[in-house]
Amino acid sequence: MPSIFQVILFAIVHLTILSSSKPLGNDTVQSTTSVKRDQVPLVPVCNTFAREFIGWHGTNSDSAAFWQREGHIAMPPAPIEGCLDFIGFLKRVFKCGGPTPGTTGANHELGDGFYIADDLATAIFFANNNAANNQGTDAMVCAIFAASQDDWRGTAHKAFLPNVLVLDAHDPVLSRQREAARLDHIRTAIPNVEARDVVKFSNLARYTAPWTAQMCAPNSITGTLQVECFPASSVGPDKPLPPGTRNYPEFSYKSDTIRNDWHIVGEPSAPEPEPKLPGDDN
Repeated sequence: MPSIFQVILFAIVHLTILSSSKPLGNDTVQSTTSVKRDQVPLVPVCNTFAREFIGWHGTNSDSAAFWQREGHIAMPPAPIEGCLDFIGFLKRVFKCGGPTPGTTGANHELGDGFYIADDLATAIFFANNNAANNQGTDAMVCAIFAASQDDWRGTAHKAFLPNVLVLDAHDPVLSRQREAARLDHIRTAIPNVEARDVVKFSNLARYTAPWTAQMCAPNSITGTLQVECFPASSVGPDKPLPPGTRNYPEFSYKSDTIRNDWHIVGEPSAPEPEPKLPGDDN
């Protein structure tokens, strides 16, 4: 049986514990949550799901509407007018150098793929050309986004190609030779990867200013590319840029910032003109 002294001591200890405790109400929960938010860095977690603007693409209203319905870049099921934004992905002969009905009107300078530019004016030009080649459609410009910034910067391999490997599709024999040379160059620059899955960059106008650039995204990653499309007449150098986008020259594939952040390998592309090569026409 406990003594009077033990009973008194137990009572004192019990009262001390009660007086130093708070009820488990909303105040305690809010305080605990606040501490956790201060301790956990939220930005890196959010960046995993943040998308990144990667350039501009000119197309027509049919393709733009299909992509926006799909939620990403995809090959429209034939027969849809304007489905030829994927140069070379369809089994047909492309005559991309001129206003051939049913084509994008674009060139085939980096081989098969989905072409994106760092310059809005370039996309507007190709949008108008595309719509003109696909009757009944309107010119549209799409801002292209990588769905995941982390995947775009850390997973997608990228290479900037020298001018000597850039050629359009006017001559099929030269085009095949140049494509083989491009793939060999990529295998050397980025060993142990599938060269056809590498995102290719190059100068766009190689012999005259402005020194803008182009990107060719392979079919293997186009499902990770999202779009926001606008009538070509609603965007331009003299109009505000759509939210979340940028434009040349502040946004340039050849800038040190882009090349470093995106891990683009390959030789730097100097703005000085280079001698024209047989088969080149721009």
